[in-house]
Amino acid sequence: MHSKLLDEGNIMNKMFSKDLLTFVQEHEICLNNMLQKYFRRAELLFLTLNEWMEPSRVLDILVPLIGAFNHQLFVRLVCSLSIINTSVSLIKWCCPEYRPYWWLKEFKVIRHFEDLQQYPPTCETSAGFPSAHSTAFKWCKEPSYLYHETSPVFSLGRDFGYLMGVALSAPLFKRYECSHSRIKRLPLMMSVEIVNYWARLETPKKNIKKMHSKLLDEINENGYVILEDFLAPEEIDILYKAGRTLCMDAPQINRKIFSSVNSENSQSKDTYFLNSGDRVSYFFEEGAVGENGELLVDPVVSLNKVGHALHVEHPEFKKITFSNRVREICWQLGFNKPVVCQSMYIYKNPGIGGEIISHQDSWYLHTEPNSAIGFWIALEDATLQNGCLQFIKGSHKSGVHRRYIRNPDKESKELLIYDRAAPIYPQSTFTPVPVTKGTCIIIDGNVVHKSEPNRSNKSRHAYTFHVIETENNVKYSEDNWLQPPADKPFPILFERK
Repeated sequence: MHSKLLDEGNIMNKMFSKDLLTFVQEHEICLNNMLQKYFRRAELLFLTLNEWMEPSRVLDILVPLIGAFNHQLFVRLVCSLSIINTSVSLIKWCCPEYRPYWWLKEFKVIRHFEDLQQYPPTCETSAGFPSAHSTAFKWCKEPSYLYHETSPVFSLGRDFGYLMGVALSAPLFKRYECSHSRIKRLPLMMSVEIVNYWARLETPKKNIKKMHSKLLDEINENGYVILEDFLAPEEIDILYKAGRTLCMDAPQINRKIFSSVNSENSQSKDTYFLNSGDRVSYFFEEGAVGENGELLVDPVVSLNKVGHALHVEHPEFKKITFSNRVREICWQLGFNKPVVCQSMYIYKNPGIGGEIISHQDSWYLHTEPNSAIGFWIALEDATLQNGCLQFIKGSHKSGVHRRYIRNPDKESKELLIYDRAAPIYPQSTFTPVPVTKGTCIIIDGNVVHKSEPNRSNKSRHAYTFHVIETENNVKYSEDNWLQPPADKPFPILFERK
């Protein structure tokens, strides 16, 4: 099952979002930028107006108050609000793709956006518009606060409810339109308000309920989620070129091999691997290095991976790892204080790209309770031929099957060991997940997955990193192979206040 970042893409979405809606967004931002620039002294006034023009106050206080004093103005006002709301809901229904603040800012599709200031009165973002109630001094301060109605279809029904309320009240309005008695105007006001108030009660808003997370539902069901178009083409190119450059920086002597199949013969006995958590370390494919350490293939296709601190030590990988889109996903998944514990650039080179055995990420990055989440980003198309990821759907519900830990026997040459024998997983239970470049797969730490050797003539580059929770009594296991130095704790993504 393929899932967009916030689901529900369609043809209408593509038609509108690339042309008309981008045009509307750009001009809205230009207007707000001008207001911020030339009316800076009126900031307090704008913020006060924003506060009092919140939909809840407009519909619960101002509109009924107007209705008590002026019948005709009341009906016209409610009609106008209803038509506007219904039109906006139609746009959201046709274009369900959300345009959160981080999307606009990071992809830089809108001119003048960098000059726009943000202010505390947070409101929900919405499809087609940077802010559902955007005015010059009201922008979403924290992009992780993405709140909205449960579904565009429900909000459309709610807004048609507004119009229905006006239609039902029309006979009452005609009956009393010549009356000067304010008491007789109350039935009209109440009939419309009851319909609208009931509809709004049934529509969760940001102060009632957090936006329903389909992301969380899917990862709870399958153990992984596929997010297409997670990176823009230019971002893919930057990371891919950075990965190629790393090949040229690899050591010319004392080359270290990485193998998940024969780990007991390589990294398990090597302090180079054990101490790689806070630096950029280079690991070669088994078939790339000869008995005397000489390189048997072109350096460009010799590496298995580079890790495990690219997210800290390399600016391009750090930028993506700590981007707001990553924060948003972790926010939706319920993290309170997530940290990034490790990162890798994986090459999976043609012909010699090794197998990654069936495993759970929690074998290596264990927390109690489990909190590890992997971000696996394809920088080239991943196919069955070049070794795409394969998952056992729902296997994350069966607990942690074994651990890869620091050897408690300090006298042993084995620095790292598995605490039990490898589980056996039938091949028939795996689901291959081929994806196009730019796609991100979010991986639950307990879901079983693997990748076959690359038997094709095409590489399968990917960037991956892992996030864990550090609050809610979550403990990072002290016997995990990867341990942060005392002076270099795992970097924090955000802290939920």
